[in-house]
Amino acid sequence: MKKLLEPVIAVLVSLAVMVSIGVFNPPISFNPLISSRDLSSAELGTLLFEPLINRIEPLKFLPQLAESFDTTDKQTYTIKLNPNAKWTDGTPVTTEDVAIHLR
Repeated sequence: MKKLLEPVIAVLVSLAVMVSIGVFNPPISFNPLISSRDLSSAELGTLLFEPLINRIEPLKFLPQLAESFDTTDKQTYTIKLNPNAKWTDGTPVTTEDVAIHLR
């Protein structure tokens, strides 16, 4: 059995990547609900968490975790969640999951 797994393990090891990111101050938290309290936490949060919508240019937005978004009065937005969005364990991301972070 071990011999059969050696090629698989070799592929997995070759795909392993480590990313090092330098910061001036250590982050206070990786919790996106409180990460805006310091710059290091906020910047690292953008690398760890997918936003609903990403601003790619001034006044130009691109859906990320959202599939689409629309507004009729520029004050109220309707955001449709991407039906293929999944957590790292494969569980689908729900509107309730998103709502928890917006409250």
